[in-house]
Amino acid sequence: TAPGTYNYSVRVTSANGCSGTSAPLSVTFVEPPTPVVELFGSRNKTRTWCYGSSIPTTLLTSTFNSYQWYVNGAQIAGATQQSYAVPSSSLSPGTYNYYVMVVAQNGCQAFSDTAKIIVTNPPTVNAYLNLLNNPTNITLCKNTDGIPLLTSSVTNCQGDISYQWKRNGVAISGATNSMFAV
Repeated sequence: TAPGTYNYSVRVTSANGCSGTSAPLSVTFVEPPTPVVELFGSRNKTRTWCYGSSIPTTLLTSTFNSYQWYVNGAQIAGATQQSYAVPSSSLSPGTYNYYVMVVAQNGCQAFSDTAKIIVTNPPTVNAYLNLLNNPTNITLCKNTDGIPLLTSSVTNCQGDISYQWKRNGVAISGATNSMFAV
């Protein structure tokens, strides 16, 4: 039924021909709310970060009369405001689906779309001298034959990888590959 106010009545006729009609009943149909969750102040619905990162993350929806936030199908205790601050530093690796149930001024309730937060493990990185293939402290003579090559290995990593070699904690200009000639 389209939104609007409608008057309903019923007329009843018995087998012997007697009939009666009810008084009109007024029924109003209203549009349900359509809440939309915003992640990081935009309409982006998925965000990924590394475990242990402390990224300020706020979920937000439009203005309604009441709110209840959920994560992975479970109510979040005390999360009954228009926005919800995700405790990003306490999330373990995994996928978290957030949404909100709202109640509009007309009394209708609805669930929002879902915002997804994916927390991944940080990559494991090892650096080693290519000739020895083991991560350790190494001593080389100043005039070593050939150019010693430092190599890195990366595991437990998703997506594109970027590299930056450092000497004594300071970035080496142009050393942005998986290998570096000492």
